[in-house]
Amino acid sequence: VVAKQESYFFFSSARIENIAVKVGDYVEAGQVLATADLEDAMDVLRGYNAALANENAAFAVKQELYEAQHSELEYKIMGAEETGLSSTELKKQLEILEENNRYDVKLHDFNVSSINKKIAEQNKITSDGNLVATKSGYVTYVKNIKETNAVSVSDAVVIIADPDDLYVESEYFTENPSDRRAFPNYTALYTVID
Repeated sequence: VVAKQESYFFFSSARIENIAVKVGDYVEAGQVLATADLEDAMDVLRGYNAALANENAAFAVKQELYEAQHSELEYKIMGAEETGLSSTELKKQLEILEENNRYDVKLHDFNVSSINKKIAEQNKITSDGNLVATKSGYVTYVKNIKETNAVSVSDAVVIIADPDDLYVESEYFTENPSDRRAFPNYTALYTVID
């Protein structure tokens, strides 16, 4: 019978200022496990906001250029049709320009969405900088921050085992060869007990 473990991590890169627990400690739900360096977190947030502003400014310039090129091609097509000249090549250029703009709009939307997700995650850190336990249990792992206090996205900072939330772990041994073929790659099977 093994206690279920839960990893606690920051959802964005951060520098850890303090880890408030050590292996073997019993923690209660709501207890602060670690604190991020808020000054460093604010610098990262400012960087994300600058990246968003740059993305929007670059897109605005592209859109102005697109609109000017689009108007020019429409004007040339209209002129060619009024004078009886072929506008087929100009229409192809217009189609290509419009397709490229659709791609640019989708790429811009994707970039803005990605940056906004990073900003939202960084805002969670900058609000108070605390990593808080959601369950009670015993601390089974604490990240060593003596070498470096930086953590990447989803690096486990603290792991807590909850002795009230157990599951059974058993080795898979059988003499029946047909049973063995059913799970050839598994040496252990797990069952969660509620």
